[in-house]
Amino acid sequence: MNPPASRPPRPHPHNDLARALTLMGVCLVLAALAAARYGAGFGGALLTPLGALGGTVAIDGWVYRKRGESFLISHPGRFALTALWSVGFWGFFEAVNFRLDNWHYVGAPAQPIFRWAITLFSFATVVPLLLEITDLLDTAGLLKSVSVSPYPRTGRVLLPAAGAACLGLPLMWPDPFFPLVWAVPFLALEPVAEILGAPSLLSDWKSGVARRFALLALAGLIAGFIWQLLNVQAEARWVFSLPHLDHWKILEMPVLGYLGFVPFAFSVHTAGAVAARLWDRAGAGTRALLAVALILWVGAVALGVDRFSRVP
Repeated sequence: MNPPASRPPRPHPHNDLARALTLMGVCLVLAALAAARYGAGFGGALLTPLGALGGTVAIDGWVYRKRGESFLISHPGRFALTALWSVGFWGFFEAVNFRLDNWHYVGAPAQPIFRWAITLFSFATVVPLLLEITDLLDTAGLLKSVSVSPYPRTGRVLLPAAGAACLGLPLMWPDPFFPLVWAVPFLALEPVAEILGAPSLLSDWKSGVARRFALLALAGLIAGFIWQLLNVQAEARWVFSLPHLDHWKILEMPVLGYLGFVPFAFSVHTAGAVAARLWDRAGAGTRALLAVALILWVGAVALGVDRFSRVP
């Protein structure tokens, strides 16, 4: 009896959508670059968020075609919530920067409604792009053999204390301690993530597994370079003023400044894992209160950016 003929693998159900997203993302990046280059409309002001959005959807399409699941295509609701949460999350660093004064914004539209819309749009692209790059590296099978020594049991107590120090020291003495702020959410919330049963870097470390650390670190560096590459060509952009580091730049970012994207990526993962777990457990009333709190927080940050971080 002849063996049954082997069947070709079934395509993933949304492969056509994935191809369309990849093409659309690439076209969006190219269109944003062209608009910024030739001064079309608000192209110069929108280059960074449009470029980041284009990269995000292009990567998502590629990831889906490779493994049959991706953040945007498979979980669009969660993706939208993450984009909204990204605005509030990045707002934390903007608020800290009111004290640190490490960057300011130039070239934003004079009309407040357009300026605020572009600001919020830009903040909404931060976390999705970094997470998509992490998925890309994971799907490509990189860094599979990275390991570390298991962490000591006292880590759960020491990390929040370190997080408090990383926030307090820069607020009191900005010049020598400003780089520490990028690790604050990671250090403060990682034990919370482990307690809640959320995806936890601390649990990985406890097991001696470091692949997720490595993927996030590399994704942070890649995302940071992409942001700087877009920013340097944009009309509306940020300009850095980093104490003791304002030399030896790649694009407009001091070389050592890129290292901040590594703890920032850890913070994105940990804070996002905690937020997602708490949101899933919250009832309708609590979610409504959280939504109102997010709106008020984002509004306060947007006004603060205008007041403290924008150069007319």
